[in-house]
Amino acid sequence: MTAPNHIVGGIVFTGLFCSIFSLNIFENPLYISITIFGSLIPDIDHTKSIIGKLFYPLAKWLSVKYGHRTITHSIFFLFGLVLISFFIDKIFFENYNITIIIFFSVFSHLLLDMMTLQGIPLFYPIYKNPCVLPANRALRIRTGDIKQEGVILFIFSLMTIFMQDLFIDGFWSTLNKSFGTITHVNKEFKTTNNFMKIDYNYFEFGENKKGTAILLSSTQNELTLFGNNKIFKIDKNNSNQKNIELDFTITNTVYKYVPLEIINNTVEKTNEVCKNKIVKGFIKSNKKFSINETNKFKNELILENVYSPVFKNIVSDTLKTKLKRELKLKELKLKTIQEKNYNSVSLLNKYKSKLLIAEKMKNKTDDLYLKNKFEIEVIKYKNKIENYKIETETSSEIKAEIQFTKELIAENEFNIYNGNLKILVIPENF
Repeated sequence: MTAPNHIVGGIVFTGLFCSIFSLNIFENPLYISITIFGSLIPDIDHTKSIIGKLFYPLAKWLSVKYGHRTITHSIFFLFGLVLISFFIDKIFFENYNITIIIFFSVFSHLLLDMMTLQGIPLFYPIYKNPCVLPANRALRIRTGDIKQEGVILFIFSLMTIFMQDLFIDGFWSTLNKSFGTITHVNKEFKTTNNFMKIDYNYFEFGENKKGTAILLSSTQNELTLFGNNKIFKIDKNNSNQKNIELDFTITNTVYKYVPLEIINNTVEKTNEVCKNKIVKGFIKSNKKFSINETNKFKNELILENVYSPVFKNIVSDTLKTKLKRELKLKELKLKTIQEKNYNSVSLLNKYKSKLLIAEKMKNKTDDLYLKNKFEIEVIKYKNKIENYKIETETSSEIKAEIQFTKELIAENEFNIYNGNLKILVIPENF
């Protein structure tokens, strides 16, 4: 078979079987180059072939020593190349893609040559008789026959064009797509680390629901999707969901979660950092709380892909406002009592001070008139002091009430949140 058919046939054959390993030979120029090289390398024993001209000294030596379609067209030559490529992959690459491509591209050459009249000695040098496919000679290809070679080249070329989706998506993805069921989407989800876009179309309660969403998680019977700023499920066991049609596309964006550590956050701050985000992970609080307006209050929760979760403390806003108002009134009352007590004590001290001055002045002067005057003041202030009643209120009781109210607020209002959450990084183009 001629070189053009080996190249195009090798691309079709290698692309088809590599798709089983989810390997697209067109995704990397190196892969397609190796495919072409592998589909031609067995003809290195022919000096007039393309590969023989490139490696002429080696081709001439092989041609003289073994002849055409002998050692280089054997299964041992195939395994030798695979072994070499295996060590190259192991040393220089993180996968074995080159080895897979080498195997199928070289094997494609051997297979196509087996379909010619001459065939090839597949087990050379152990068994030198040619192997052919098919057994009927009339159905085999005559090498160099322009008509036959042209028809085959045309068929291979068409196959290369129409099999592009298979090469890109891979064999199993193409198979799963053809079924379009929840089970097959789940199979695909388990084999990829990339985001999957789901085109869905189904009826629920008689309403047609159709659109595109990101697949967050899946099981054999259920898909969890994110679209239109909400998370929803498609469940084949849900009798209300009927005529479910699914198609999927595997994007080039890897699923990625960014860690979000919650340390001593208030409910307001926790809600703010989780707003408009898909969150999963563990979170707890010193007091019971609920999420997304449910009446189930717990001290800790495990979240699994929740969009924009809203945490709520167990105490209602009405009670919080009432407690704060009571605290403010009690603090105002304490301030009033303290001011009143201060004024009352200050007035008594003023009387005592004036009494001391009057007594001092009375003892200091010899003038009888002044003595009588100061004596009168002494008597006056003594009477005031003796008859003065300090109208002070005790503040200890109100202080105790204030402390109790503060503790009540702290106990019932100030939830402290801690946890290890993860935020899903949603692709920008979605």
